[in-house]
Amino acid sequence: MILLLLVQQLNSQFIVSSYYEIRNKNVVRQNYEESCGAASIATILNLIDVKRYSENDILQKLK
Repeated sequence: MILLLLVQQLNSQFIVSSYYEIRNKNVVRQNYEESCGAASIATILNLIDVKRYSENDILQKLK
């Protein structure tokens, strides 16, 4: 039984992510020169809310 579990573990595939990908996984990146506020608001809202916001969604709400 233990041997079967060990063999099954050896056949599994691993997903490798870089530190940069892990660090920026939940961060909304800034696309425009002066939109850092909208990107940071979208990042914070995405952390506390179920709905996913983009930087453009926040910019449309602020205009």
